[in-house]
Amino acid sequence: DFETGERIREAEAALAARDDLNLYVRDGRLVSVETRASKRRVLRDDTGSPLARDLSLAALRGMLTDVIRFEQMASKRDETGKILRDEQGRPQMAPVRCRPHDDIVKGLHQATEWSHLRDLVGIARAPFLADLDGAVVTRSGYHEASGYLLALPTSYGTVDVPDKPTRAEALAALAALRGVLSDFPFASERDESAALAAILTLAARPALGSENVPAFVFEANMPAAGKTLLADTIAFIGTGAQAPKHGFTRDDQEMEKTLGSLAGEARALVCFDNVTETIGGSKLDLALTCNGSFSYRLLGHNRTVQSAWRSVVFFTGNNPTIGGDIGRRLLICRLTSTEERPAKREGFRYKLPEHARSHRGRLAGFALTILRAFCLLPTNQRPRVSPLGSFEAWARLVAGSLCWLGAADPIEALADERQDGADPQQMAHVALLEHWNRLEKHPRALLRWNADGLTARATIEALYPQGMSGAGDDLDDLREAIEVLAPPSPGRPPSVSKLGYALRHLRDRPANGRKLVGKPDRNGVVAWRVTSKETPGQGLKRPFSAGDAGDRGGSFRSV
Repeated sequence: DFETGERIREAEAALAARDDLNLYVRDGRLVSVETRASKRRVLRDDTGSPLARDLSLAALRGMLTDVIRFEQMASKRDETGKILRDEQGRPQMAPVRCRPHDDIVKGLHQATEWSHLRDLVGIARAPFLADLDGAVVTRSGYHEASGYLLALPTSYGTVDVPDKPTRAEALAALAALRGVLSDFPFASERDESAALAAILTLAARPALGSENVPAFVFEANMPAAGKTLLADTIAFIGTGAQAPKHGFTRDDQEMEKTLGSLAGEARALVCFDNVTETIGGSKLDLALTCNGSFSYRLLGHNRTVQSAWRSVVFFTGNNPTIGGDIGRRLLICRLTSTEERPAKREGFRYKLPEHARSHRGRLAGFALTILRAFCLLPTNQRPRVSPLGSFEAWARLVAGSLCWLGAADPIEALADERQDGADPQQMAHVALLEHWNRLEKHPRALLRWNADGLTARATIEALYPQGMSGAGDDLDDLREAIEVLAPPSPGRPPSVSKLGYALRHLRDRPANGRKLVGKPDRNGVVAWRVTSKETPGQGLKRPFSAGDAGDRGGSFRSV
């Protein structure tokens, strides 16, 4: 009723007035953020960073008890417990303290609109760039414009960011950050630039709002080369804490649970450490290009929720493989050690990550100096950077800042742009396009080839006669590419259906000036051929849904 609604609003206002409760609204739910300064039970991850947790009914009731005195009328009693009565014999009544009323507690917990409590977009443990005009937040507390809570550790140190930094000051800041990273054996300048971009991305994440940011892969040619150490060093500079480590899985359901949990906790950084499986997966792809809102199934419930996604994602691994469509979402930072036993290497300039932790305030100041200087730069003086679909705002700010100071363009470290074998699927795609048309003149395929190309079934029959490998021909490169794209069972050739799905996935996707085109005949049997990407493809007169399910969508037909 009206009176209950008023009491709920009064209770909300009383809670909002107590900053020490760290109570916020996130994604339409009440959450509590526990920090070191909190008087309540500390809820932090393994790096000591504050986390957002959904507030339970019991916790809300406890907060209301602490903040508001709830009363109800009760009989007065003497020292012996006897009820006191007036002259007419009626019990004498007086207000006594009671527990919060259930209708108020439940009404507040289940509310969908809030008048006083503040929205929580993210949690930071290091100073950050608040907007693209160059505003910097360096003091602990809630920042209204960005919706971020800054919770600096007590031992964080001084952060110095000039009010109007010059290019010379930005160059000095870049040199200082490079100095901290100087002991890492970067394979090239673009790899060093990718590491610098990771630092700036963490510092600039709140300013980018709902815009997407790429993930970063710190890979090495051998164990103990320093990939995890590099991730931790960058994390101390950009987030004020060690990178929280998580196990990686290719299972989409498990990954959805992991990412959903991390999104709900408002994590600034997610690090999948020592990845041995192929990096990729539909849920991971979705999170990296979700435009700030990640949908996932709530653990233990049969419903889907949406949560603000502001995390930066790191991966570490020794020569990890990258598969699927995630390559355009990843920047590779490669370390190449020349030591036979890199774990015994000596003569480092800094002891990391301790140096980064001890000087994280000063180092964060360098990153923010670069970003602020670039934000204050007139638009017509900013360098032109490579376009990066889905990450345009990040490219303009982070890649633009580094290119302005003469560093290598970090976009060149994009997994899809590298030619060092980071993605076997991409390499197989290129090889298939290069060698496919050899089948046109091969004796085993000559009779099956028509003006539109070769079907998936005819391709398998030509490459694997009687199930053999076809040794002695000149098609080994094509055969190897197909076995990567459509992995066969041991001792058997790839299945026609797997190859059909793989070809469907690659249809009209250009690489190195070529593309694969498919054309179905009147029975729906698809023939494939490779053309130059400038040449109009044969195209499909009508859609088919299953790659050709071997040769034809929906049903199976050979020629």
